[in-house]
Amino acid sequence: MTYRIVAELSENQISDLIELYKNEFWSSARTRQDVVKMLAACDIIIGLVDDCESAQRYDFIKIN
Repeated sequence: MTYRIVAELSENQISDLIELYKNEFWSSARTRQDVVKMLAACDIIIGLVDDCESAQRYDFIKIN
């Protein structure tokens, strides 16, 4: 597999992140609006995605 680093998340990747957050006790109640607001407030976003057609997200970090 080939990976690439992204500094912004696509709408599909944001949806994937929301699904991931649903599985964690500290973020399970976050809405799409909450996540979009959080991403907009981040100084740095780093996403690692599979460089195939689907561009599936594999990892994500944010720095405020």
